[in-house]
Amino acid sequence: MFRLTALLPTRVLAASFAVAVAGWTAAAGAQDSLPCSARATAETIYLPAYSEVPSSDRGRVQFASTVLVHNVDPDTDLVLTRVSYHDASGAKVRDMLGEETPLAPFASFSAVVDVTDRSGGIGANFIIEWRAETASLSPIAEAVMLGSRGTQGFAIGTEGRTIRRTPAPCPQD
Repeated sequence: MFRLTALLPTRVLAASFAVAVAGWTAAAGAQDSLPCSARATAETIYLPAYSEVPSSDRGRVQFASTVLVHNVDPDTDLVLTRVSYHDASGAKVRDMLGEETPLAPFASFSAVVDVTDRSGGIGANFIIEWRAETASLSPIAEAVMLGSRGTQGFAIGTEGRTIRRTPAPCPQD
């Protein structure tokens, strides 16, 4: 998903955020009733991000990018094993995770690429890897980009896509 919107007054943003969180919470609850085959013990997630976007006047809008990983499984700890930032050519720019990081149920991880960092370009992305000791719901991986130009502010939100998955072993019926 790709959204580019002008920043709205704080009250409108807060109401929109509350609606979005309610939707995410409902979706996470719906996943809880999924069969074992819908769970995994490890995944690799591709998360698009943008450190800059061309504008209509041939300039560019610079963005700060925040990567967020939310453990939505109410019963299972996850371990983040990799969060890396890549440029538009696919080359790794830097590791965003110093060491493996555990995420308890409903815990989150975040890291920021500063607005002055232009190394990613328009096709920047994050690669996220996680594992769990037991079958787990997939985490939610998102990027939020904020930028401004003159008096106008911009926000972009993207969601990750699983590109590699180790399915959970399921008992035979």
